[in-house]
Amino acid sequence: MVYTFGGGCNAGYHQGSSTGGVVNDLFLARGYAVASSTLNVLDNNCSPIISAEAAMMVKEHFAETYGPVAHTIGWGGSGGAIQQYDIAENYPGIVDGIIPGVSFPDPLSVGGPVSDCRLLDRYFAGPGASFTPAQKQAVAGFPSYDSCTSWDATFASRATATGSCNAAIPVPARWDPVTNPGGVKCNSNEQLANQLGRDPRTGFVRSPLDSTGVQYGLAALRAGTITAAQFADLNATIGGLDHTGKPVPQRTAADPRALEAAYADDILNSASEGLRETPIIDQRTDLDFAGPGNDIHTTEWSYVLRQRLLRANGTAGNQVIIENHATAAEAAAASGYELDAMDRWLTAIDADRSHRSRLQKVLANRPGDLGDGCYLSPTSRITEHLTYPAGGRCGAQYPVAGNTRTVAGEGLTLDVLKCRLKPLDFGDYPVTFTAADRERLRTAFPGGVCDYRRPGIGQRAPIGTWLSYGDERTGTTPPTKLP
Repeated sequence: MVYTFGGGCNAGYHQGSSTGGVVNDLFLARGYAVASSTLNVLDNNCSPIISAEAAMMVKEHFAETYGPVAHTIGWGGSGGAIQQYDIAENYPGIVDGIIPGVSFPDPLSVGGPVSDCRLLDRYFAGPGASFTPAQKQAVAGFPSYDSCTSWDATFASRATATGSCNAAIPVPARWDPVTNPGGVKCNSNEQLANQLGRDPRTGFVRSPLDSTGVQYGLAALRAGTITAAQFADLNATIGGLDHTGKPVPQRTAADPRALEAAYADDILNSASEGLRETPIIDQRTDLDFAGPGNDIHTTEWSYVLRQRLLRANGTAGNQVIIENHATAAEAAAASGYELDAMDRWLTAIDADRSHRSRLQKVLANRPGDLGDGCYLSPTSRITEHLTYPAGGRCGAQYPVAGNTRTVAGEGLTLDVLKCRLKPLDFGDYPVTFTAADRERLRTAFPGGVCDYRRPGIGQRAPIGTWLSYGDERTGTTPPTKLP
């Protein structure tokens, strides 16, 4: 079976009208069963947990109707990739192998850069109007600043109270701080209310979003791309978002209970549970320079997940990354090859009757022709180990950049939702600040700056897999771990 997952990320309050797609010649012509549900489209409901339950029930219905499923291959891009990575991690067995396209590891990891882009767009349109295009790109970290523009235009509204409400929700029914404080909220965190809990003071779902201590543009300052005065002004002026998603002068502050739940429940994907034993072919179509509207899907996210696998398990041998250009011919060639390779990989694992562990079987039975690599053309695929920063022939074809948080000094795992702080030390910088700029930075960072050498606040190992969020939960009690 191929199980398809659709993209996006939004609060839904509805079943939806589209699935991940089931009438697909790539799958049907090869004899696969194809299944999906409207609740496997993350734009209908931005909860990988709800998606997991929907997929579990659809598979159960399929098996009861047609018979046993040999193995299930996950398929889908963007938000569809998030669901595959998160379901394989937290509810192993629903999908046996996954082929995530233009992937992100989970919704929460992306939240920091997305909200950063909203604030940067606002800053560059006002106090930072003197920044050149090259300086904007250096601060954002993406291959093109268009990625920030696109994030702000397409997904930053998901952090607001009503900015992304479906048109079917009447305006009078929506939340308003004065006229309707009990109204419908469309913040994407609403879909995680059972996991993160709800703040009784505000009525909003507790948020793990944070920018306290984040030094925007730090790498650009160290590279000499922006000046000391620009760095000081940027960090003193950029501000943050309040619980309604409204820009405010203060930095964004996470809710401690949300942080604890995000890590304990593995909502921030640690790659340490089911994912460590899941065959993965990460399908990276290169959209880094695709222009506004498409280039939010930047390549570094494939390597973020790889780095998490390496840190948690000591190996990322179960993840293969294959890059291709965004042409119909290359996409078709890559998709056909990757589907066939995953089927051969899973078939070999199924046939392995040895006493080896699941992970050992996954590593031992990867097809010999399957490895990291890239397409140079629809008929030319090369195999070589892919690295971050990029190198080799594939690196020349498919350069990899970063994002706002890597520029600010966070490591490639990008799993620190709220950093621990260290004192502001002007000896850490390769520039000399004026007395006025020093005072501005002290005001911007009253508690200090991010110390990414230490784990984030609330960061811990997850409770385990197959967590239940039933009626016995209040949103603040620990989830039940199913036997």
